[in-house]
Amino acid sequence: SDANHISQRGNEALAREWIDALRRTSIVTTLPADIDGDGDVDFADLNYLLSHYGETGPLLAADLDGNGVVEFTDLNVLLDQFGL
Repeated sequence: SDANHISQRGNEALAREWIDALRRTSIVTTLPADIDGDGDVDFADLNYLLSHYGETGPLLAADLDGNGVVEFTDLNVLLDQFGL
């Protein structure tokens, strides 16, 4: 090998480092409809949304589409993700 190329042994070592790094890294995905943040969209999230249905204002947890109103479109987002 020369200064511009990695040897086969270097490639294998680099691959092992990447695999080890991936094992140490957790990938977290979030669901917008997981209102309570417990990792799933379930009846607790649905109950929260329904109990806040019709509310208006900024930064409402149940305002899943971010338009400032907890309404039917937010319910549709939640139902689309329900059970995930």
